[in-house]
Amino acid sequence: MDKLDVWVGDYGLGSVIAYAITYFGTALLYCLLLDRNRPTVGEALKRTAVMFPRYLLAMVVVSIPSGAGMYLLLLPGLWLMSRFMLAGPILFAEAPVGAMAAVGRSWRLTRKAQFSLLGAIVTVYLGAVLAGQPFMLVARWLGGTAAEGGGANPLAVAIVHAFAAGVATLAQIAGVLIAVAAYRRVSVAD
Repeated sequence: MDKLDVWVGDYGLGSVIAYAITYFGTALLYCLLLDRNRPTVGEALKRTAVMFPRYLLAMVVVSIPSGAGMYLLLLPGLWLMSRFMLAGPILFAEAPVGAMAAVGRSWRLTRKAQFSLLGAIVTVYLGAVLAGQPFMLVARWLGGTAAEGGGANPLAVAIVHAFAAGVATLAQIAGVLIAVAAYRRVSVAD
């Protein structure tokens, strides 16, 4: 538990801020792509700020079972992610709707397409892992920075980590675009 306490002390706040920024960015993309009023970027930023607490609640509700499934075995977690992936799009496309109602509607809408959505989620997940792994291996090969117990050039390590973060960002955007396309497809069939 000491190592966890040290990690949380060193990186906990930064991780929370990074997740909040990521969730805000995905919510902004959902607003820009699905809001019926077709807002400008400025209007979408304001609308996303208003909707963000509800969106964040829905993402927490979705993340708990998905994370537990990923922890137990990878495939159940990915399957749950595919079933809940429409919660974000529903919040913006069908506003006003509550977080729990969006999660429930996502479960119902994805029933018929659950295996094709699972395939899309698995493809993005594996693509992100495979594309990001070389950068993480190079970072490990470099030995890390002095703060991490290594003697590598901090600039080189930062550049490699930036590339790995770029891969993660592209995977997140791919997930958002798949969720938007899936929502448009299954909501019409509903």
